[in-house]
Amino acid sequence: MIERSTGRHLAPPAPHRAWVPLRLGALVLALAAGSACATKQELATQLRVAMGQDQIPQVVACWETAFEAAGFTGQYEAVVDFTVTAGSGQVRDAVLHEIRNTATGEHAPPDGPGGDLGTCLVAALNASKLEAGGMSPRGDVHVVGFRIAFTGPASADRDTSSEPGPTLLLGPRADRCRGLYGHDPPLEAAALHQDLAVAQAEAAEAEGSGDRAAYARALQKTYDLCLELADRLDLDGAADDLSDEGRARIIEERARARRLAAEVGAKIGCTPPER
Repeated sequence: MIERSTGRHLAPPAPHRAWVPLRLGALVLALAAGSACATKQELATQLRVAMGQDQIPQVVACWETAFEAAGFTGQYEAVVDFTVTAGSGQVRDAVLHEIRNTATGEHAPPDGPGGDLGTCLVAALNASKLEAGGMSPRGDVHVVGFRIAFTGPASADRDTSSEPGPTLLLGPRADRCRGLYGHDPPLEAAALHQDLAVAQAEAAEAEGSGDRAAYARALQKTYDLCLELADRLDLDGAADDLSDEGRARIIEERARARRLAAEVGAKIGCTPPER
C-alpha cells in the first residue's frame, strides 16, 4: 500500500472520507475517492523502476552476503514499510514486519541467515536514495506492505504475475557469475596460480570445519580466480612470439582453468560465461 502526504507524518483519514483500493500487479495503492488515478499509477511505476536491482545496491549486497553465508542456497520473502522523502527520494523509517523462508513457509529465525538478512535489509533501505532511479516525489510517500522476494539464480526469472506475488524480485547479481575480479588486464598467470592454490586450500579447510560462510566465500574466490586465470591465458596465448608448443601448452592450461571454474560454479549456482 502506498499513501501520499505532503508532510513528514501522515494523518489518518477523516472518518467520512472514502478510500478505494486499486491493485496494480502485486502493489496495493490507497486512492482517495474522486482523486486522480493517473498520479497514483505514475507513483507506483516510479517506485517499481526506482527500486530496481541496479538502483538499490545496498539491499542487493545484503542478499548476496546472506546467500553466500547459507552456502548459496535459500530463498526468502520480506514485508517492509518505509517512507520515500520528498525531493531527495531518500528512504527512511524502514520497518520489517516479517521475513520467511519461502521454501519451507517458516519465519526466519533471528540467529540464522534469514534473520541476518532482515537486520541488514532495514539498514540498507534506510541508506538508499531513489532519486537516481527517477523517484523524487513532491511530497513524502509512505509505502506499506512492500514485499521483496530474495531468490537464488535458478528462480530469479520466475513468473511473478500471479497473486500473491512479490512487489520486488531480487536475485544474486549476474556479475557474481561473470567473475568479480577487477584487474584490467588480469594479473600475471604465476601470481594467479599461487592465489588459486591458497583459495582452494581455504575452501577445503572451511568445508572440513563446517564454516559455511567461509566455505562460500572461498568458493567464490576460487571461481573468480579461475576466470581471471583463463582471461590471462587468453592474452598470453595471443602473443606473436610464441612457439606452437608454447601456444598449445597455454591453450591446455586455459582449458583446465575453465573446467575448474565450471566445477566450482556448479557449487555456487553459476555457469561460467562464454568468453
